[in-house]
Amino acid sequence: MKRIKQRLITLEQASTSGGQRITRIELVNAMTGKVGAVIHIGGPESDAEVLQVLTYKHETDPPRKHTPAKLAPPPQRARDLRDMLYSRQKTRERVQIS
Repeated sequence: MKRIKQRLITLEQASTSGGQRITRIELVNAMTGKVGAVIHIGGPESDAEVLQVLTYKHETDPPRKHTPAKLAPPPQRARDLRDMLYSRQKTRERVQIS
């Protein structure tokens, strides 16, 4: 939310230096023409407007597919230690049986 606020502040400053003033931004669904969210530029910041934009974005954007990270095989040294401990355990079992 901080990034969106910062971008809006930058947009407001750029619009006033160019001789034109942007007073509001409307996010419109291109397929339906419906206005999904409105952000008013200038004046006090409104967290409700930013939340409305985020809600609209999540409603209209398809969810991203999450691909799980591939697990790397354990390092060779860890395998060697595991094998060494396993062989010691087997040796102890043999000694106790005899």
